[in-house]
Amino acid sequence: MDSNTFNGAFWIAIVASIGGILGLVFTAINKSKCSTVSCCCFKCVRSVEKEVELEEFKIQHQIPESPVNRV
Repeated sequence: MDSNTFNGAFWIAIVASIGGILGLVFTAINKSKCSTVSCCCFKCVRSVEKEVELEEFKIQHQIPESPVNRV
């Protein structure tokens, strides 16, 4: 295995790892019930009332979680 192949595989692994970590962070922010989320220089302000109403509706009407209707 020459050095160019090793360097390419190394950088692909680094980029994939960083992408995975960012994906996990954004998933955690999305599932958070906080109205304001800030991390370093990133700040997200969002309305969570509709999400709470949807969850309460699901609980009241006993709608099961499925990949299709999951928030």
